Amino acid sequence: MPFDTLKSESRLILETIQGILVRLSMDGRIQAFCCMTEDCGHLAHVNPQGAFWQDLFEPLDGQPECRVFFHNVLLINGRGRHLNWIADAVGKPIPLEWQFKQVGTSADPNSFLLGIGRVITRRMANEERMVAEHHRLVEDNKEMTCLYGISQIIVEMGGTFDDKLTAIAQLMIPALRYPERATVHVLLNNVSYKTPGFDQADERIAEKVVVLGEERGRVEIGYRLQYPPADPQKVDFNNKERRLLKNVARQLAFKLEKRELQEQLKHADRLVTIGQLAAGIAHELNNPLADILGFAQLASRRPDLPEETYQDLVRIVKSALYAREVIKRILLFSRQSRPRKSEADLNAIVDEWLDFIRFRCAKSNIEVDLELDPGLPPIVGDPAQLNQVLVNLVINAIHAMNEGGRLTIETGRDGDKVYLLVRDTGLGINTEIMDKIFLPFFTTKDVDQGTGLGLSVVYGIVQEHGGQVMVRSKEGAGSTFQIVFPLTKPATCAVETESKTK
Repeated sequence: MPFDTLKSESRLILETIQGILVRLSMDGRIQAFCCMTEDCGHLAHVNPQGAFWQDLFEPLDGQPECRVFFHNVLLINGRGRHLNWIADAVGKPIPLEWQFKQVGTSADPNSFLLGIGRVITRRMANEERMVAEHHRLVEDNKEMTCLYGISQIIVEMGGTFDDKLTAIAQLMIPALRYPERATVHVLLNNVSYKTPGFDQADERIAEKVVVLGEERGRVEIGYRLQYPPADPQKVDFNNKERRLLKNVARQLAFKLEKRELQEQLKHADRLVTIGQLAAGIAHELNNPLADILGFAQLASRRPDLPEETYQDLVRIVKSALYAREVIKRILLFSRQSRPRKSEADLNAIVDEWLDFIRFRCAKSNIEVDLELDPGLPPIVGDPAQLNQVLVNLVINAIHAMNEGGRLTIETGRDGDKVYLLVRDTGLGINTEIMDKIFLPFFTTKDVDQGTGLGLSVVYGIVQEHGGQVMVRSKEGAGSTFQIVFPLTKPATCAVETESKTK
């Protein structure tokens, strides 16, 4: 039977889904056939009438499976799905997903089987990518959960120093790739704790704990290659394990620095607050993000899924991965160390946090204007601390614009100095408190709305860099914070304020 006897709507459907349409007799012979997919273009001009379906679409692994499907599924149930791999014109394997349905009853001599085949190469590749992304998201969640737990141990848990080291070492085990074979050693200030089997570890990596330029201990990860039932095999530590090791060592170093530098309480308190917030966000958001990714993957495997819905699921996965990157940046901000001055590019610092800034501003109905000097020279500074300056100023500006507004971030050069300017159109600063805004713990915000350390941290960092903090504000019309850094040898920090009333 020629294909032109079929309805014209069928051809339109095939063109839309890029598929293959076959009509089979009840013994499996092809009565009508149409191919509308470029992947199987070599079949578009064949005349298979009278041939068996499995002969035309012969699988790479042979015909028995197709025959079993035809006789044991189609002829009994009257409908069914089947996946087989065929070769294209040059021998490349192509996955074909078939859907068949019987038209008419078994007693009707005119009954036939109608089938639609679709090439699902792209869909299978996307599913594989989603599986890989899901695996990476789960691994990242393990790392961030571990860091969250360690931050809680360091900050909140009572007990002796030995208890803390024991809890930290045990918490690291589940975050590693092969926890059943992993072992950890933490050595700090001559206090040592090893999880069982560390001395028998065949492969190890270590990270020093350095406090104020002095080595105070180390954190080590080991794998036992002979651990049953696994066969002996070499273990290559991946980047995530190395990064976890470094982060744990940094958190331990931070704890010791805090104990030894109590006079810098306001700075340390600020860092702990940010660390808890960042780790808490990671812990609370990555579990639902993993669920979103997992359910999106499961939903995308439905064989009857429309292409538009499938693309929507792909967008969901991309959005979840973007959210994960935002969390990573927040965690990066929370991992503090002593100042390490090098060449620092203020424009690059703004660019690094631009997505975070725009996201926060969009939630508060705030527009963002950038006026960055493309020829801005670098300064000598600690990029991590300069990140804190930018983010603290931006967050203060956002809080000042609770009904929306405009945030301007500007960089430029003035002679032998460069500057970073953050301007908002918010509430402004009252003249009565202008001289108090840089004092530690001073805040006009409600309880739980702020620690009162943001601007004091900004002042301290700018002071370390030999810069100036200049503030201009008008009640009801916003504020401008301009940070000026020298291109030459740092000088003493100064603060200039200018305030106007309505």
